[in-house]
Amino acid sequence: MTALVTDVVRAMAIDTGQVHLEFRMTADGPAVMEDGGPHTGRLPAGPDGELVRLRPVRAIVQLAMGLPVDLPADPAPTSFAAVVFFTGEVGEVVSVTGLADILRQRWVTDAKLAIRPGSRGRPLLSSGQRIGFARIVAPTPEERDEAIAAAPAALRVTVA
Repeated sequence: MTALVTDVVRAMAIDTGQVHLEFRMTADGPAVMEDGGPHTGRLPAGPDGELVRLRPVRAIVQLAMGLPVDLPADPAPTSFAAVVFFTGEVGEVVSVTGLADILRQRWVTDAKLAIRPGSRGRPLLSSGQRIGFARIVAPTPEERDEAIAAAPAALRVTVA
C-alpha cells in the first residue's frame, strides 16, 4: 500500500497536502479506483470520511484556498488508518457471524454490517452495495496492515 500511494502522489506531483486513495485488490495487485488529492478540493466521505478527524482539517482548507498553511510542528504521522470494505456473495444470506470478533480486534475502532439473515446479496455494482466495513487506526503501518488482513478473515457470511 505504501508503494502504491507513494507512486500515485509522485505521479500527481503532490508535495504537501491531504491525500486519500481508494483501491481494490485484484489478482494482478491493487487497482486504483479514486484519488482524493488536494487538486480535487474535497475530503473523503462515508466510513472513510471519519478518518478525516485524524487529519489537520484546517491545513487542508488552507491548502485548497491557497493560503499559508499551519502545519503541525512534527510532521511525522501519529497514526496509520484504513477502512476495509466487506463485499458478499450473491444469494440469500443464511447466516452472518464474526462482527463481534472484528470489533474485539486490536486497532479496529468501528465496524458495521449492512446485511442479516434473510437479506439478499446482489452483484457488487456500486459502493452502496458493500455489506459492511471496519475502520482501523494503528500506531504503525505494519500493525495497520495486520488489522487489514485480520478483519475480513473474521467475517463469516453464508449464502444459499
